[in-house]
This record gives sequence, structure tokens and C-alpha cells, in this order.
Amino acid sequence: KDQQGYFMFSDFLCYLPSRNPKEVQYLIDWYFNMELTMQYNSSVGGWTGFTPAGLITAAKFNADKHDVVQGI
Repeated sequence: KDQQGYFMFSDFLCYLPSRNPKEVQYLIDWYFNMELTMQYNSSVGGWTGFTPAGLITAAKFNADKHDVVQGI
């Protein structure tokens, strides 16, 4: 990130709370300018927005029937 630009990144995680493979959670954390804006959680089955822009984008992603992540 520089003084004139924007910074966006995502973390892709697999959370293993136990040895049971049915309990594995797939998470995507989406950051913009160092702020967590939204998250995908396979246990929830969709995106959750945390900021105004994240709420809008999460709603669009959740409405997209062709979103590959929704099938995980």
C-alpha cells in the first residue's frame, strides 16, 4: 500500500476443530485497506459482510448462483 493506492488481500483457511472430517470449515477472509470487510464460512454457507461495502459485496456474492464457493 502506498499513499495514493488501495490495498486488498484475502486469506484462505481450513479450520479443523477436531479429527472429524465433517467438522472442517473453509474460511475466506477478505480485507480492504487492512480492514476485514467480509468473510465466507462454509458452516454458514455464505458470505457475511462487516463493513458497509462488505455488506453490499457479500449480498451480491450470496445472490450469485454460479459462485463456485457456495458449493463447498
